[in-house]
Amino acid sequence: MPSLDGRVIGITEQRRATELARIVENLGGTPLVAPTISIEKAVDGPSIACLRARLASGAVDWIVFQTGIGVQELLAAVPPAERPAFIADLGQCRVAARGPKPRQALAAVGLSVHLAPAIPTTAGLIAALESLDLVGKTVALQLTGDENEALRRLLVAKGAAVIELPLYRYGPPPDPERVRCLVEQTIAGRVDAITFTSSPAVRGLFEFAASMDRADDLRDALVTRTVVAAVGPATEASLRSLGISPRVVPERSVMGAMIVDLAYAFAATLAPS
Repeated sequence: MPSLDGRVIGITEQRRATELARIVENLGGTPLVAPTISIEKAVDGPSIACLRARLASGAVDWIVFQTGIGVQELLAAVPPAERPAFIADLGQCRVAARGPKPRQALAAVGLSVHLAPAIPTTAGLIAALESLDLVGKTVALQLTGDENEALRRLLVAKGAAVIELPLYRYGPPPDPERVRCLVEQTIAGRVDAITFTSSPAVRGLFEFAASMDRADDLRDALVTRTVVAAVGPATEASLRSLGISPRVVPERSVMGAMIVDLAYAFAATLAPS
């Protein structure tokens, strides 16, 4: 197993930041933890009640999950004693999942996925849903903290009745000073790599840098000096839209694999030519 050899690794993830930092440390690196967004609960009670009633009566044809967090927050919105029956009701309708994270969260509670796009992005999900006959069908749509209008428009255009499920939203960084430090240290050349696990984390970092009037300097650092690692096609696409080509994108969209691949990438730079 290669070593990170003391390199400073920026971590923009919030929910599993401690786990990522531990992996970095186990590989001999120094984690610089600076979550660039917060994830705030925004569960809409009436929407959940509507979903549960219709699921219980068999009146939901499809449920669409966009994120692993969405799966977890939906299950958390149901009282523990009632959760097994709710999961069983979910198992009676067809399930679409945008990418590996919702698939993993669903598999953890024994739920199968019937539709998964070849490209795990919103555009890929829209393309996959295009092939379905949804006239007269009821589709529950798990919203993300991002704009969901294109997906909702598609479902309505295909004749579906849509139950929207707001469950969480993205907020400002939980510790702005940590993000300020990450931006400043990266621009100064003191951060060897930055890791991203979601598109919102990318946007959060650059919005914060823009508030410091340092977005261009940060972009230059990520293009010319700092190694950029990303999990998943959507995260990679967000970086490329900013002119940043991530050097490390693991084949498996798993955060641990990203850190291991990052260590291999650094080891390759030290190998004799």
